[in-house]
Amino acid sequence: MRLSSFTHRQFIDLSIEETDKTAVVSALCRLLARSKNVRDSEALLRDVLAREELVTTGVGHGVAFPHAKSDAVDDVTFAFGRTTQGIDFGSLDGEPVRLIFLIGAPKQLEPSRAYLNLMA
Repeated sequence: MRLSSFTHRQFIDLSIEETDKTAVVSALCRLLARSKNVRDSEALLRDVLAREELVTTGVGHGVAFPHAKSDAVDDVTFAFGRTTQGIDFGSLDGEPVRLIFLIGAPKQLEPSRAYLNLMA
C-alpha cells in the first residue's frame, strides 16, 4: 500500500503553527476541504473532534492519528501535518505530538482493507 494513493502534497503541511489539538485538527480539516473526497470540512471537523473525545489518538512517540468516519467524506483520505513545538494531545506516553495524520473515511464504509491498512 502506498500512502500517496490516499493523499496529495496539497494536503500536507510541514510547518504547522497552531499550538493546540483543536486548532491543529481544524487546520488539517481545512487542508482536506480542497479534496474531491471531502464534501464538508466543518462536518468532518466535528466528527473528528467527537471521536477524539472518546479516547486520545495520540499514540505516543510524538505521533497522533485523529480520525473519523463521516458522512462528509466520500472516500478514504488523509492530511499530514508536522510541528516543531509539539502539541499536547493527551498522548498515551504523555509526550507532545509533532506528527499528525488526520484520516477521514465514509461513515457507511465497513472497515475496508484500505482504511484498516491506513490506520495501521
